[in-house]
Amino acid sequence: MRIKISLIPANSHRPSSPAITPKPPPPTHFPKCPPMSPFTDLTTPSHPAAPHQSRRRKTNFKIGNLRLSPNILRRVHLRAIAPSRSLLPTQTPSPYFQTKPPNPHQTPKTHTPSTLTHKRTHSQPQQHPIDHFPTPAYLYSSAALSRKTIMPTASPCAIVIFGASGDLAQRKLIPALYEMAREKLLSDHAYIVGFARSPMSDEQYRKESYDAVMKFARTKPVDETILKSLINRLHYFQGDYGSTDVHQKLSETLTAYDDQYGNNEKNRLFYLSTPPSTFEPIITCLGQRAMDPKTNPQSRFKRLIIEKPFGTDLATAKALNALIHKYFDENQVFRIDHYLGKETVQNLMVMRFANSIFEPIWNYKYIDHVQITVSESLGVGSRGGYYDKSGATRDMIQNHIFQLMALVAMEPPAALDAISIRDEKTKVYKSVRPIRPEQVDSYTVRGQYTAGEWAGQKSAGYLKEKDVPADSRTETFAALKLYIDNWRWSGMPFYIRTGKFLEQKLSEVVVRFRSPPQTLFQKQCESPVYPNDLVIKIAPEEGISWRLNGKVPGGTMNIKSVALDFLYKTAFKVEAPEAYERLIYDAMTGDQTLFIRGDEAEAAWAVIDPIEQGWRESKRLPDPYAPGSWGPKRSLDLIEHDGRRWMQSKDGESEPIVACSL
Repeated sequence: MRIKISLIPANSHRPSSPAITPKPPPPTHFPKCPPMSPFTDLTTPSHPAAPHQSRRRKTNFKIGNLRLSPNILRRVHLRAIAPSRSLLPTQTPSPYFQTKPPNPHQTPKTHTPSTLTHKRTHSQPQQHPIDHFPTPAYLYSSAALSRKTIMPTASPCAIVIFGASGDLAQRKLIPALYEMAREKLLSDHAYIVGFARSPMSDEQYRKESYDAVMKFARTKPVDETILKSLINRLHYFQGDYGSTDVHQKLSETLTAYDDQYGNNEKNRLFYLSTPPSTFEPIITCLGQRAMDPKTNPQSRFKRLIIEKPFGTDLATAKALNALIHKYFDENQVFRIDHYLGKETVQNLMVMRFANSIFEPIWNYKYIDHVQITVSESLGVGSRGGYYDKSGATRDMIQNHIFQLMALVAMEPPAALDAISIRDEKTKVYKSVRPIRPEQVDSYTVRGQYTAGEWAGQKSAGYLKEKDVPADSRTETFAALKLYIDNWRWSGMPFYIRTGKFLEQKLSEVVVRFRSPPQTLFQKQCESPVYPNDLVIKIAPEEGISWRLNGKVPGGTMNIKSVALDFLYKTAFKVEAPEAYERLIYDAMTGDQTLFIRGDEAEAAWAVIDPIEQGWRESKRLPDPYAPGSWGPKRSLDLIEHDGRRWMQSKDGESEPIVACSL
């Protein structure tokens, strides 16, 4: 069925005679409509309806000199998403491995015949179409946004942080728990137990946690009342991670704290913020003691959060998954990647699937290539011993960058739940064209930074860093050219790079579209015509930049790249929550959407393993690069030999004019 909708000027009238008149020629112009103000009243009828007239058929709405029907107004809205924790609905249990049985005490929902047939009765008032209009996003104030994004308080639980004396716990986890308490997302009956091997008293641990919140809290000034309430619920537990007797004592301690703080459901959330070498003894002891129903009280949930890296290769990832599933169901396991908790990363799906302009052109026919850059401006510092066992590829590409690539390349999921989204991401990894060991020199580049100074840090070179072997071949820089062999991305490259001691700290995705035909401008235009770019900014700023071409005012045909910028901080007047706030809350509520599934981690390692094997077999050493540069020269050749260029480069394209910034 086709419906024709016309715009009727306010000063025009319909012919009173029903006689057939010749079809008028199409209008050459329309009455000028004044710009719509955020305070324009869209619900004011342009004329009162007579009592005998149908309000649904005759009521029009007036904007300036135009009279618009409700069918027109139904399409006058702006799609946007505010930074919040309500982007994705609560997911259903994952079918991967084993799932929990349905709750026998939950009453199933039933539907009456009237709700299924939607038949209208004469006694029901006819609802006007204006009642269904979505509120335009530009009418939301910051207060309205905050009211619309209120989340329920998570169920009370015992939060056990393994590695409580470490840097991650002090800089990220404890401040995140404070922010959750400030926003009333953390229950007053929840409590925190810090587990570490270093001897420390409760008072010392509370003092360190207090200082950490005062220094690293997202919101300032810190609310002393809320912070004091949280600090009083902090306890410290010292012991060996691999001792079953220590874990039995931990279980008894948690049971006593449950009664003290009113954790009647006996819920448990175990957070492993420890080195990967401790994962196996902690998981084994938790399974034998803390998860044993014979020695522990029954609870509504017992969940496990595991920090990266999840394994060091495909074999170790499979072994770790096997160990976990010996004691835990998959719906109890939350493999964390904090990049997935960032607002811009979550907005990737909204940008792609909630805006119809992108889906028709989101393929190899219109996109030339995709660049993903995650760079750091400092060296490894005192972490040389740990970093030398992983390198840039294992530390960044296998998790953070691959998650970004999957969200850019994935197909539309069947639903916004953990099962559907993680299924599509896993398909992306399985579609990546393998790089055979003999191909690594053609499709990859690795490097090590040399002696120098940048961003206030001096270094004698990576090979002279503390605890780094003098003959180490571990890369501090890595660049890859990958192909995803499916119908959407066939033959289109994804360029990936990451490294230490680079020019700036940056995380962004650049979607570069194909260049327009140059025949129109090559004779008259004095400047080059750049292709269009969609830049997804993840850090340090979070937002999206859409780069177009525009003519510079003047008598000559001078074309300049113009940027339309959208930044979260300025567009919504609401500060986005830290990634760990969102992820800890999701783990407490059981939402696995922003976490990595076991088979997803294995599929990512299956892409990395042949590359690592090729580097071990290659006679080429890592290429040197100076601190403050964008990596080895071969990393520039990797993309420039294909007739392309990195977005950030010394001789790259000029910065665009910012024409509009939200």
